[in-house]
Amino acid sequence: MKKHYLDIDYKDNCFYEYSAEEQEGFTKHTSSSGKVSYRKLYTAGVFGVLQSVSVIDTKYQGQKLSLRLLNGDDLYFAGFPMYDQRGDIDNKFTEPLIATLPNMEKNQAYRIYPWAMESDTKKANGKNYVNHGVSVKKADLDTMKVLEGDEAKIEPKYTKCKKDEKFDASKHLPSLEFVEEFGKWKPSLVSVDAKRKVLVSVLTKVLETLGYNPEPKDQEDQAEDQAPKQKAPKKEAPIASKEDLDLPATDIDEEYDDLPF
Repeated sequence: MKKHYLDIDYKDNCFYEYSAEEQEGFTKHTSSSGKVSYRKLYTAGVFGVLQSVSVIDTKYQGQKLSLRLLNGDDLYFAGFPMYDQRGDIDNKFTEPLIATLPNMEKNQAYRIYPWAMESDTKKANGKNYVNHGVSVKKADLDTMKVLEGDEAKIEPKYTKCKKDEKFDASKHLPSLEFVEEFGKWKPSLVSVDAKRKVLVSVLTKVLETLGYNPEPKDQEDQAEDQAPKQKAPKKEAPIASKEDLDLPATDIDEEYDDLPF
């Protein structure tokens, strides 16, 4: 089985797979520090059967929200940064994904598709705001296409409360409240913390149902585990390889000086 570790490419707003060496399907990437690596862009998203959801610690990128997806002999670990530079939960991709996860199921085939779309609203500098999100749809892995119909799209369980709506804690995320500080408007710490607590609570519950659980052992394996064992001579612990630790290559070989987290 081949493992693929995917991260978010913030320039193209899609998943990418990293390689230290040149290989087929990968394009050359030069970081801001001049380091050369190779990336395969997943501009159509990633397809696979959802096996589990986890929050993992990485060596260079901090914590990530990781979706484990199986597609034939390919196992994908689709990673989303948990926090932005300010230490808040990433509101581009991770927040909308957390809001959608409660409506997802294990062993269901999905297409996970990060997206970005320019809005009509302009910033003070004249540039348009860009909206981000994650589309989750049921998929057919034989055809590598999303299913048709309204039931194919997995809607978020939690959304932002609209102006004409009454806040409902069962379906709305707390709204940010903005305060003026020295001529600039910033979200208040109280409102940021309130939304964070809800997102953390939602994700904690999701991990109870979609979190990784090892396959149960059969009766023979259980009997072997329960049988008395003689103490083996003490040996030095072997050094685990990168494959043994199941670590992504991105955490070992790449510098992420050009990513926003």
